Amino acid sequence: MRSSSCSSVVLAHAALKWFHTLLPVSTFNPLDSAPCQQLLEEAKRPRPPIHKKEPVTPDMIKEIIDKHASSSTSFKDLRLSAICSIGFAGFFRYDELSLMSPTHLEFFPDYLRVFVPKAKNDVYREGNCVHIQRLNSQYCPVTTLERCIQIG
Repeated sequence: MRSSSCSSVVLAHAALKWFHTLLPVSTFNPLDSAPCQQLLEEAKRPRPPIHKKEPVTPDMIKEIIDKHASSSTSFKDLRLSAICSIGFAGFFRYDELSLMSPTHLEFFPDYLRVFVPKAKNDVYREGNCVHIQRLNSQYCPVTTLERCIQIG
């Protein structure tokens, strides 16, 4: 049951408590216990509104590359566009991107292989390889990364 107010929980609690008074056994009412009272009080507490972040879209990545990966750009701007495009193309988390080093990268004619030594979902900590395909466009993350490595 979902509700935006606590009234449904309060009404259900009151109805169940009333039902227990009708039972022929005059024992302790379980709805008077401390866990039930805490649950009822928790339902009455105001909840802060949830503000979900907007997902990163391919158009956002294209705008970053258009703005920061031009032919006469600085190393810092090119690095930003390379990190964003590789992170988006490889579905990397920040922790995986921040631990990435040049020894984890292998460039091939058709793709880039990235070795991820440690990931959140890698239970056995064996590492994993991610392949990122080359694109025939100015938005290719592999080409942007190669340019960044050549300049740096």
